Amino acid sequence: MRVLHIINSLGVGGAQTQCAELVNCTPRGQFDIDVLVLANDSDFSLNRLRRSDVSIAYLESDWHSGTIVDSIAEHCRRGRYDVVHTWLPMANMVGTAAARLAGVPRILASVRSVNPGNFPQWRQWWHRIGDVLAARIADVVTVNAQPLVKDHAGWALMNPRRVQVVHNGIDPSFIQEDLAAARTWLRQSLAIAADTPLIGCVGRLAIEKDQATLVRALALLRDDRVRFHAVLVGDGACEAALRALVVDLGLGDCISFLGARTDARRIMAGLDVLALTSRFEGFPNVLLEAGLLGVPVVSTDAGGVIDVLADAEGLCPCGDARAVAKALSSTIRHPERTAARAVRLKARCHEHFTADRMVAKWMALYQHGAA
Repeated sequence: MRVLHIINSLGVGGAQTQCAELVNCTPRGQFDIDVLVLANDSDFSLNRLRRSDVSIAYLESDWHSGTIVDSIAEHCRRGRYDVVHTWLPMANMVGTAAARLAGVPRILASVRSVNPGNFPQWRQWWHRIGDVLAARIADVVTVNAQPLVKDHAGWALMNPRRVQVVHNGIDPSFIQEDLAAARTWLRQSLAIAADTPLIGCVGRLAIEKDQATLVRALALLRDDRVRFHAVLVGDGACEAALRALVVDLGLGDCISFLGARTDARRIMAGLDVLALTSRFEGFPNVLLEAGLLGVPVVSTDAGGVIDVLADAEGLCPCGDARAVAKALSSTIRHPERTAARAVRLKARCHEHFTADRMVAKWMALYQHGAA
């Protein structure tokens, strides 16, 4: 069976990571895989691909020329694909239309976050039109977390029963770090005491990730005389505002900005607690990676977070800095209870969110009706 993945880019992002994970784990004897990338703006996720037998092509059409759908359709005809799998809003819109024009037998659209109506800062006029069209063109519309079923069905004006949930998955064999060594290395690199509790956030510095709530929570921790150091891993549009907030709150000596890193998992392994304070999420890969590493988690209840954690301990309302501070304080002050929570999360991630399980669900969706 010939499968074509169509994705906006191979830059930084959860969708790109999951696309790479799926390609890596797709059975070679049963499927031939190609990837079509709509914009050659970054190769971050390209480095995660571990297969040399996958063809990766970049679309050369001018996005504003009106030929993008025709170009993708011609690519589909030449490849004689049995399945086209699209990722992210633009690819869902133009990819499903092109695949249908090319006569591809099976078309899947993949939605990775809450609807764009929640993001006025970057929402485009075509977002809802594109999602409504893709919902009608695709044979299957998928989301990566249970709370997104109702959210996307209402946004795309479709029956929720048509929306399939395929949770993210990661190969646990590639999420292995020596936690003790990582703790020592990270504290030495930060020049802090070996017994200093470390809190970390890993992700784009963006409005929807709401690291400002975390910074305010850290100020409350300091006022409560909880000893800690914090690291923010990642870059993005909100970095300048976050740095200014850190200065305003007098936290410059206990928060480090580490920027975009290629060793983020090693940093994560050295933390006492990973904090995620997003306002909007699909299925946050960073929680899954932390869970597989055995790192404790404190998170806001955004999108598919509850699918990962499955219990209320360490879960806080979005935007509530006081609740986040309380959860972080409890996590640091009660290490035995925190360790038990991390063990339960690790077991849950191994049971429900491995790459094998994720791939099996995708393969079933590819094969149903494809003949």
